[in-house]
Amino acid sequence: MSVIRYLAGSELPLLREHLLRLDPEDRRMRFGGAMLKPEAIEAYCDSIDRARSLHIGYLVNGELRGIAQICFIDTPVSGWFDKPGSAEFAISVEGPWQNSGLGTRLLSRAVILARNRNIANLYMMCLPENEKMKRLARKCGIRLKFQNGEVIGEAGLDRPDALTVAAEYVDTAVGFVDEMLEYAGR
Repeated sequence: MSVIRYLAGSELPLLREHLLRLDPEDRRMRFGGAMLKPEAIEAYCDSIDRARSLHIGYLVNGELRGIAQICFIDTPVSGWFDKPGSAEFAISVEGPWQNSGLGTRLLSRAVILARNRNIANLYMMCLPENEKMKRLARKCGIRLKFQNGEVIGEAGLDRPDALTVAAEYVDTAVGFVDEMLEYAGR
């Protein structure tokens, strides 16, 4: 059984396992050439600030196989903000689940979550040769530019509305029900 849902702070070990399972090329693409060694992945996961990040995971039988990470640049993750903020996103999907539309689904969820937290500017960075990420970004309306040897993507987001709030609510409820059904089946 598979489900897309938020990851709780206690589930960050799933992120570590996922990143360590990425093949070397996918890991290079995810981290822009850095963090290829397991020790670097461990240190990265240990440094995640849960007050400034959200993780939307794709789980298959309890194993994290894809994730969208949103890191809030100038605001905490706790909810609505008085002034619009900025955030950066990153996506990784393990090889067998790539090219299935999963990256698009994860990014769509990330955009809704960011909008509902009054994020006006959503950014991403990738290597120039990361064609999959550039294609995903363009598909989702993210403007790309080449700067300092990297591709920078930026999307201006609208303020939240009733539809984005409802979409997040429904996604969260469906994820919860799917997780409970999976738990009951174990």
